[in-house]
Amino acid sequence: MSERSTEPDQDSLVAAASLAMLSHDLRAPLNAVLGFAELLRDELVGPLNPTQKEYLGEIIHGGETLLAMIDGRLNHPQDNNDEAEPF
Repeated sequence: MSERSTEPDQDSLVAAASLAMLSHDLRAPLNAVLGFAELLRDELVGPLNPTQKEYLGEIIHGGETLLAMIDGRLNHPQDNNDEAEPF
């Protein structure tokens, strides 16, 4: 086989490695934000007023939505099709 026939495989490996790095780079700070938000929501550091609870709910909901997008788009790119909505 020619050297040329391995190029798509190498390109696929590089792309997969890049997506894995991107996934990790997005997940690490997002998980930290979610963890601290849940800590606050559960009032482990003190009581919250209703507005604060509402805001934390929004933070957690938004973070979980982003996490689902990362799972769907970056961790399983082969499952995505061209008709899917962009980020």
